[in-house]
Amino acid sequence: MGSVKQSDQEEISLTVALKWRDDVVIATDSTLGHARRHIQIYSYDLEPEILDRQAVLDQLLQFCRLSRDNLVQILVRDGKKAAQSGNRIIELGRRLSPQIQFRKPSPHKKQIDGSFVLADDEAYLARPRRDRYFGTADLNAPAKVAELRSYFEDHWQFAEEELEMRQLHI
Repeated sequence: MGSVKQSDQEEISLTVALKWRDDVVIATDSTLGHARRHIQIYSYDLEPEILDRQAVLDQLLQFCRLSRDNLVQILVRDGKKAAQSGNRIIELGRRLSPQIQFRKPSPHKKQIDGSFVLADDEAYLARPRRDRYFGTADLNAPAKVAELRSYFEDHWQFAEEELEMRQLHI
């Protein structure tokens, strides 16, 4: 996954088709590992089988430690479900607030059924349906990232703080 240099000054994109859970796990790790400044995640419930893994937690922690200015923005549609499942990203977000921010999309805005992860201006992983592993990923796709980022930022702007992510569930 990623890009191949065609010449010293030109890179071509290599979009990878995702079909299986393992494909999505590898693409998630690669996309997060590519981030240097900004990560954006759009998810229904923080997908425990994909995002609640030690490798993801370690990458997010390392990313936040790189710079105080690094930011992880997470839009989660069902924060209650994620909190009740004990997703460890929530605890990490509590420890690293305000670098990791959670919000819930406005119910007044049309939502997609899928999920995606964006890293900086180049890398992405996107799945059109949350109940399927089919999707695409690329480490050098600025146009696709710009399209997904536009959707994300439009929804972030009208989103509410996700209280389920800030409250301790005992």
